[in-house]
Amino acid sequence: MGGLISREYIRQDISEANVKAVITIGTPHTGASIADKLTWTIFLGITDAAIVTPPAVDPYELGPAMRSAALGVIIAMALAWLLLFLRINAGISLLVSGVSPAMLVAAGLGVFILVLGAILSMNTPTTMKEMIPGSTFLERLADTNLPANGEEGTIYYASIYGEQKKITELLETMSQDSTEVGENLKFTENMCETLSVSYLVTGAWYMATSFWNIHRFCIGALYVAGGGYLNPDYGIQFAWDNVVVGSNESDGVVPVSSQIFPEDVVSPGARYIEPKPAPDANHLTETDPDTEVGQRLMDIIDEILRNQQ
Repeated sequence: MGGLISREYIRQDISEANVKAVITIGTPHTGASIADKLTWTIFLGITDAAIVTPPAVDPYELGPAMRSAALGVIIAMALAWLLLFLRINAGISLLVSGVSPAMLVAAGLGVFILVLGAILSMNTPTTMKEMIPGSTFLERLADTNLPANGEEGTIYYASIYGEQKKITELLETMSQDSTEVGENLKFTENMCETLSVSYLVTGAWYMATSFWNIHRFCIGALYVAGGGYLNPDYGIQFAWDNVVVGSNESDGVVPVSSQIFPEDVVSPGARYIEPKPAPDANHLTETDPDTEVGQRLMDIIDEILRNQQ
């Protein structure tokens, strides 16, 4: 939120005389949907339904095995999400047999309620609420022009935006400070990949052997849809981009369009520097001096110095 605070600071004319440039990195200038609990609830519900629905309605011979696998995954996912939110240390390896559709549906609903409860019980800081798109704070920033000149002359405005949106890499970065969390997230990711392949193969088999049995064909199609969604690099990534982040172009957390310093709030006479991309940086690596973000920052500073000469 540092970039937004900088805009608020200079917006109030507190010390514009001391400001030479405002450079933001990965700042959600127009907000970030990830700050809203509703997006997490929808994402959780879609994922839960993709795992539970196909085996829950499957009456055929491969059903029990698929139901057992699905039950293991939803429990593992529940633990992983709880680890992510609550930072507790736990893990599970589950192998069961003879799981009924009713048991699976109950487990799916239980996981949804359990993790949803963890999400809703979290105390959302005011700063997080202020980053939800359309917040009063963001609207106030958007309605105020930033000054063009300070004590030392023209003020420069610039921004750097990341473009590495891969959810698996983002989760790995998030869990670097906790081996236990990282291991359990990786465990869940592997289980989703395994279940994805299993669903795709099962669905293809059902559809290929349906022989005009529309019911079997439709169940096969459900497996294929669920399997496609459960692939972390494609299906879950697609849902993450469009539900949690709200854009296909982002740094995994903030849409690219939101990371770009809004030119319309810069007063005439100020120097607006074209936003600089960092294609390989996700939101959590954008301030790492070893990334290309550091080079983009130096490019901006060099441009400011050249214009001063």
